[in-house]
Amino acid sequence: MPSKIAAVAGWLVIAAIVAGAVVMVMPRLMGGATLTILTGSMQPTLNPGDVIAVTPVADADLRVGDVVTFQPVSGDPTLVTHRVVDIDSSGVEPVFTTRGDANSADDEPIISDQIQGRVLYTVPLLGWARTLLGPAVPVIVAVVAGCLIAFGTVAVLRPSRPRSSRKAST
Repeated sequence: MPSKIAAVAGWLVIAAIVAGAVVMVMPRLMGGATLTILTGSMQPTLNPGDVIAVTPVADADLRVGDVVTFQPVSGDPTLVTHRVVDIDSSGVEPVFTTRGDANSADDEPIISDQIQGRVLYTVPLLGWARTLLGPAVPVIVAVVAGCLIAFGTVAVLRPSRPRSSRKAST
């Protein structure tokens, strides 16, 4: 019985690691990024420590209510994630007004060049682990992926052993 519990626990750990890797890698495959929420300006929707997946979005696809990540100052690497509260399409290019859900005032208007993408999904609390691990995250993901590949290869190539027959108790 203990070996079955250990096997189930092992598979659950592997499933959690694979799910975590997918959550972190999928946005990059779509041209986006994963970011960690640092402040409470979007509470209760997004909390500090949440990880968000941000993917590129065309101007025409943005709607009031979308949560976007943008550069408040064009060219500055600082990023902010807030909700679109107004879109002014009367000019040559649309102008977007955003506001954090927990904020009472709108942000300065921004243009599409400042928008990095729209939030695709959120993973609560994952950012705390990511912050603790810091720059080691890519190395850890690569090592875990290598271990999973090695484990899978060994499991497939290893000759199967016949299961011992159990005697029926009388």
